[in-house]
Amino acid sequence: DVTRCVSETLVKACHEIAEFVVGRPLTEAEIHFQYPAPEYQAAYSSHLPGKVFFGCDQLMLRLPMTLCREANANANHESYRLAVQQCEAMLAKLPSQSRSYQMRIRKLMLSHPPGTLSEDEAAATLFMSKRTLARKLASENTGFRKIRDEIMSQQAADYLCRDRLSIEAIATVLNYHDSASFRRAFKRWFAMTPERYRRNVKTN
Repeated sequence: DVTRCVSETLVKACHEIAEFVVGRPLTEAEIHFQYPAPEYQAAYSSHLPGKVFFGCDQLMLRLPMTLCREANANANHESYRLAVQQCEAMLAKLPSQSRSYQMRIRKLMLSHPPGTLSEDEAAATLFMSKRTLARKLASENTGFRKIRDEIMSQQAADYLCRDRLSIEAIATVLNYHDSASFRRAFKRWFAMTPERYRRNVKTN
């Protein structure tokens, strides 16, 4: 039972990643399981498009080489270029001589994809515990989450000034799982929706 559970989880995870890249169900995939067909084998087709085989010599997810020539359906090179430019511009504005901990955290955050740097990772990079980092930042009247919100809100506001980026595209660039999560965060930062903020920018 454990082997079957782990095998199904691994194959499903790899399958999801591949489908995310190509942007469609992978009906041409072949899945080979080492265990005999379970009683619920009919349910596999609902979760794993493609051919499923049981009682095989090894666990395998086989994908055709032709997939390597398909473009990444979720790649947006223009958005990525804008994100890199924005982070570089924000880094350039930071005081180069400042040794404060909040400046160090800002530089670390801007050197990572938006919102991905965790407090544990930041503390480890600075060779200190998470608790010590929190104490250092508190002595400067700030905190890790406050700095992250300041950077994310600044990035979001800057993107909204660009008509070419949709709300959904901005949410993706800022690494939100969906536009609804981004909208909630934006309303917490600015007490208004992204759409209203963009309209206000246009009228001013």
